[in-house]
Amino acid sequence: EKTVYSSNEIIKASGINEGENLLMLSSKNTEEKITTELPYIKSVKVIKKLNGTVVLEPKPAKVRYCIESNSSMLLADESFKLLEVCEETPESAICVTGIKPKEAALGEMLEFKNSEKLNSVKQVDSVLMKHGIEINGIDVTNLSNINITVKSKFKVELGTAKSLNKKLLYLVEMIEQIEKKNPNDEGVINLIYYDKTKEGIFKRQSIE
Repeated sequence: EKTVYSSNEIIKASGINEGENLLMLSSKNTEEKITTELPYIKSVKVIKKLNGTVVLEPKPAKVRYCIESNSSMLLADESFKLLEVCEETPESAICVTGIKPKEAALGEMLEFKNSEKLNSVKQVDSVLMKHGIEINGIDVTNLSNINITVKSKFKVELGTAKSLNKKLLYLVEMIEQIEKKNPNDEGVINLIYYDKTKEGIFKRQSIE
């Protein structure tokens, strides 16, 4: 697959030199070298051929999350591998706020100080992605008041992480019903009291 790197950059990052003994070449180490030095490569298939050549088939990494960290934005893929540090949020990325990553170098996996917040982010993304719901932002600043933005037109107040999976599945049904009545509707969906009422409240209003 096409990547942002040239063939020469990938070959150089592999550390493979002409004349090297292929029997001693570790495919795992080669992949680790490339994916660490070139963050936008997710994985590499290393194929050793009988004619003494090596074929490298890289798979590109794609930005999934944009995590606010001090005054910078950390771009990470679906596995939270750090791809880039920038100042702006890409439109296609899920903006995650309220979670602090530990220091990491480009190409390394991000680690976070609060595993509960990370699990909530992963759960929201997993459930809604499975049902084809576009996520714009996830705010886990307060685990008693988780907020997300979906489809660029619904702000969702989830409340606590309790029964989060059930709330998200109910949210999918709510969005379907709202859009069935009016595809252009936008507003706030309140699921804070879902545990007691088993219902959500939709309030039409402009979402900036």
